[in-house]
Amino acid sequence: MVEAAIRVLTSIFRLQLEKDVSCEPPCIKERRSNVRTAAHLHLARKAATAGIVLLRNDGILPLESNSIKSLAIMGSAANAKDSSNAGSGSAYAGGGSSHVVSPNVVTPLSGIRERAGTAGVKVRHYLGNHVYTAQQLAAQVDVVVVVGATVTAEGWDRRNLSLDDETNALIDGVCNMKPTIVLLETSGAVLTPWRDRVSAIANLFHAGEQTGNAWALLLFGDAEPKGRLPITFPAT
Repeated sequence: MVEAAIRVLTSIFRLQLEKDVSCEPPCIKERRSNVRTAAHLHLARKAATAGIVLLRNDGILPLESNSIKSLAIMGSAANAKDSSNAGSGSAYAGGGSSHVVSPNVVTPLSGIRERAGTAGVKVRHYLGNHVYTAQQLAAQVDVVVVVGATVTAEGWDRRNLSLDDETNALIDGVCNMKPTIVLLETSGAVLTPWRDRVSAIANLFHAGEQTGNAWALLLFGDAEPKGRLPITFPAT
């Protein structure tokens, strides 16, 4: 207790808060400049990848380029940008005071497409939620990857446990046509009524700007999913 009090008082006296309750924050120059390094990006990618939770895999993962020649990436979350408004949140970080805005997000679409290119796998994408259009694209590829998300923020709650942007309907529309992999970026539990009809499911919660690269590492077997769920993802 004494040591804790000393740490608090040391900060107070350092910033002279005993004289004035307001002060210029420390490290203001660093906070207003870009101090990102390659090491920072590597750590962000490592942390995001370590957080992936594999919920289902019927053997489709990792994707093998000798048998998979093309894939379709679907869902509006596949190419979502981070929000410059900290209050609104994004698929990469919750909203509110804890939101860290990043202008350099690697989206699932860009991360997976780049890694697929090195494996000689052709990537097509559809970012809408019109089921018939999604089915037309699914018919032309070997595997479908659907990226679904939920976004929440400090001060407001989700209205239900479904994925945003009608993603459940999108999954329902394609999972019986081609092997389907569902990648979830969530702020909590979501309903998974399609769980027994898709080939693989993975969850990443909100993993920051290296989300796309983390997904790519999972899909092509460059990293093992080591995360574990602290909650239940119910079917209904």
